[in-house]
Amino acid sequence: MKKIAFAFLAAVSLMAQTSCDSASKLAEDIDGSWSSAPEMLANTPDGLITGVDNFVFSKTESTSGTLMIATMISVNREIPVDDESTDPVSLTASAKATVQGTWIAADDDEIRLVIDPASIKVEIDPEGIVAVPSLITEVDAPTTDSIPPALAAALKKEILKVMTAKYIGLSQMDDVEIKDGRMKYEVENTHYIMSLQTQD
Repeated sequence: MKKIAFAFLAAVSLMAQTSCDSASKLAEDIDGSWSSAPEMLANTPDGLITGVDNFVFSKTESTSGTLMIATMISVNREIPVDDESTDPVSLTASAKATVQGTWIAADDDEIRLVIDPASIKVEIDPEGIVAVPSLITEVDAPTTDSIPPALAAALKKEILKVMTAKYIGLSQMDDVEIKDGRMKYEVENTHYIMSLQTQD
């Protein structure tokens, strides 16, 4: 009976050690800066919002560390002009959203994330908003100076709402596979691929 109990404890200990080693290997592999492909963040009748993520995993312990996410965002939409007989003007804007958090490698293919909602920030430059005239009517687009500050504020508010939902939804990365500078993973059954960014 004692031999059986000893064998059982030894097997449990071996499994725990193997799991720990696998998690440590994943933590070592994920440490670094990863960039995503462009992703659609919102598609509404008002326009389109897309973004490119950069995840920076910094390992501070054998299986865990800190996380910094930066998303470069592009906004495309139409805005009405004063003359009701002309088509709306196409407007583009760029923004950057950031958030901080922590991560832990739970096993060989699972990363658990803890996002800090209070750290979510959105930066949008009103002078970076560009209006393009209609190609059909050739109506002059409003200049940057003539675009109301309220429009920039509204865009920032909308982007903050979209990015808050996106970031809060990042609680776990499943089926993580890292090979040859590429990382494949799933978040809530949606597949993603990121590339490791090399430092010159």
